[in-house]
Amino acid sequence: MASFLAFVETMAEARRAVEGGADAVSPSAGAVLDEAELLAIIGGRAALCRWAGAPHDPAGTRGHEASVLLQPSRSAFPFEGRVPGRDSPATIVVFSEARPSAADLDGLAASGHLGVMLDAPGRLLDAVSLPDLAAFCEDCHGRGLLCGFSGGLEPPDVPRLLALGPDLLAFQRALRPGRGSEAAGFDPHAVRLVRDLIPLAPHRLLAGRSLQPMPQAGPVAHPPQLEGTTRIFVRDLVVEMAIGAYASEHGRTQRVRFSVEADLDDPRVRAQDTRQQASGDQDMRDVVSYDLLSDAIRQVAARAHVEFVETLAEAIAERVLVHRRIRALTVTVEKLDLGPGSVGVEIWRKRVDTPR
Repeated sequence: MASFLAFVETMAEARRAVEGGADAVSPSAGAVLDEAELLAIIGGRAALCRWAGAPHDPAGTRGHEASVLLQPSRSAFPFEGRVPGRDSPATIVVFSEARPSAADLDGLAASGHLGVMLDAPGRLLDAVSLPDLAAFCEDCHGRGLLCGFSGGLEPPDVPRLLALGPDLLAFQRALRPGRGSEAAGFDPHAVRLVRDLIPLAPHRLLAGRSLQPMPQAGPVAHPPQLEGTTRIFVRDLVVEMAIGAYASEHGRTQRVRFSVEADLDDPRVRAQDTRQQASGDQDMRDVVSYDLLSDAIRQVAARAHVEFVETLAEAIAERVLVHRRIRALTVTVEKLDLGPGSVGVEIWRKRVDTPR
């Protein structure tokens, strides 16, 4: 699971970030804040990240066994910190927009760096495609490096990025009223919104970098919509991609049509969300974006040549079931260019903790 890092301009923002549940706080670029006062505000409730060259005396982090540390390398956005129990600083190297190469990552891993963060001066999701972000995460984790994202992240981005498996998500502008200027300071509601969208659970930043058990999928009969759920869907999304087991299907692309229907917990139906019952309002905590489904389709379709539609369907199901509110889903994958009709597969999968 990912940790929530807040970039702050003032002590008041630091206080609101910690009170709202941020896992880590760091002065933003150019901010000059007294470290002793910051540590007093944090009070052991979050990690303190700091600019390179600043002294540090890391505080505890909400009972976590490790805290995040960032240090400069080839970037205008460096940080420094220390993981308790380690003899030397554990560093996350920040790259701006350009994905580090395989050689870069090999060198960072060999040098003992803790991880890599990908940043952008504007919106990260406008600068780097989701398939490239997914590949970046896989490349980092394959080398034992943590993976982080920063750059204009907003609440609707959170479920999309969580599906990629990052270890750190950094926010600043989204934490201000109306995602506005720094003069307004942080909005407690905006901070809490981001906190609630990022599950507070053991994650890769802990000692051992262990993951929570992933939801397991298993073949079962296709049931009607589960009781107490809302169904979201993406239907008939056609993508050109390299697919097929026959030799004649290699070296070319063909059209593949995807449909995904997902049943998710609806707090209004289950009558468990007293906040919404009282206000009647909805925000990003109450909905699951259809983007989660279309993103999973595009990420899987962007892979190198795939031989079987079954492989695509299972990979999409695995990605979507990462979201904690998805209880079950149906995935249909059809190849459109093999004849007058379509051929394909349909699967239904559910989380292992979901009753029939």
